[in-house]
Amino acid sequence: SLTAAYAAAVVALLRLVLKKRAPRQVLCLLWLVVFARLLIPVSLESPLSIVPDALPQREPVQAESTAPPVLQTAPVQAPGPVQIQPAAQPGGANPVPVTQGGPALTTPEGAASAVPPPEAPVPFPWPTVLAGVWLAGALAMGGWGLASYLRLRRRLFDAIRAPDGAWEHPSVASPFILGVFRPKIYLPAGLVGQPRKFILCHERAHLRRRDHIIKPVCWIALALHWFNPAVWAAFILMSRDIEAACDEAVIRRLGPKVK
Repeated sequence: SLTAAYAAAVVALLRLVLKKRAPRQVLCLLWLVVFARLLIPVSLESPLSIVPDALPQREPVQAESTAPPVLQTAPVQAPGPVQIQPAAQPGGANPVPVTQGGPALTTPEGAASAVPPPEAPVPFPWPTVLAGVWLAGALAMGGWGLASYLRLRRRLFDAIRAPDGAWEHPSVASPFILGVFRPKIYLPAGLVGQPRKFILCHERAHLRRRDHIIKPVCWIALALHWFNPAVWAAFILMSRDIEAACDEAVIRRLGPKVK
């Protein structure tokens, strides 16, 4: 999303420079690059790029391994020689003391048992909360778009087809195309004359350019990146450039006198 924001800013600057020097079709293709970047999670690396590095790479730093601290204990001193009196020898001989010089290890009295350290507090799950907010926003936008489409389809169920192939309905205030696989052109009822001719030519230019497929796909990218203001600006500017490109197609088809 951050890379696409950089790309959208570059295309917006090119739009200002090329607005009167290049056809709008070129700008529409540039916007498609931006939205393709939003939908494709794989980055294609190149030695030349207009996008700065978002996170500069750093050399890994190896932590110095430290030996565990050695417990310093007081030396255990062996007690003095232990004299053992053997049993009396027969014949009344004096017993000879036997000395045993082995050290005797004893546990110091009053040694306290090891106390476990207190547990660290559990951090707040920010990644989980942010992921939930993003998912809720994406589902809300997707649900709103689907509900709007179904509501419009239900409202136009009794539209009448005209001889020129367009569909008319009294509730239609502005011409548009509805449908992806079987698109239909809807016009306001009672539209006749030259305005109808120009509008039909404009809407058929949308169909030739596959705009009825491109815009829903770009809407999906907008729903996934709803948190990015640059994506909203890119979608609005792309929509304007698409309409201007269709106007240019009408002028090329009918001649410059119809401007």
